[in-house]
Amino acid sequence: MLRIINRKQKTLHEREREIKAARGEIIDRNGKVLATNKAVCTISVIHSQITDPERVIQVLADELGIEKEMIRKRIEKVSSREKIKTNVEKETGDRIRAYELDGVKVDEDFKRYYPYGNLASKVLGFTGGDNQGIIGLEVKYENYLKGVNGMILTTTDARGIELADTLEDRVEPVSGDTLQVSLDYNIQEYAQQAAEKVMEEKKTGRCSCDFDPESKNRGNLCLRQCSRV
Repeated sequence: MLRIINRKQKTLHEREREIKAARGEIIDRNGKVLATNKAVCTISVIHSQITDPERVIQVLADELGIEKEMIRKRIEKVSSREKIKTNVEKETGDRIRAYELDGVKVDEDFKRYYPYGNLASKVLGFTGGDNQGIIGLEVKYENYLKGVNGMILTTTDARGIELADTLEDRVEPVSGDTLQVSLDYNIQEYAQQAAEKVMEEKKTGRCSCDFDPESKNRGNLCLRQCSRV
């Protein structure tokens, strides 16, 4: 949304910038977290607010591992806000913020994180680059997990460039709901480890395994002997 206002005979604008909501966690029947979020940062620059371009280029190149010329092209571009890099580790974002560089913005975001890797991945599913559910429980319960994004209302000039030293109106995001499933982490881990062991033995021709992670009896493995060739 863009609203035009008149202030001191100058045409100014108010522009909305989204604040990402934290996605709801997925927990097992005992409360163990199976899917959560990892804080990341988006690094952006605003051309009109940069007072020491060479220092900005040097710091961002060192911290982000990006070629200086690429950064130079971005900071010389006259635009409202130019993204330099997304999905930056929070520790790196915090270091960049500590430099207090004029015209450099560090915004926090989230990416999905699964503490136990591929455990029950076919059931849980996963999210895409925009942190929206794609398959599994992540997409089935998207409306509950996604939360409500917040908003920052910034003041810009007629060209859409954010003005420094102006107050920002802020509406905080609302995190998504926690989803508790009947899955038991301990049983699932045991079953998957057992299945992996049996499949390893299958390579020798000793036995094979039928394992359904969505079965009501998650601890049940169906083993059958195989004759060696």
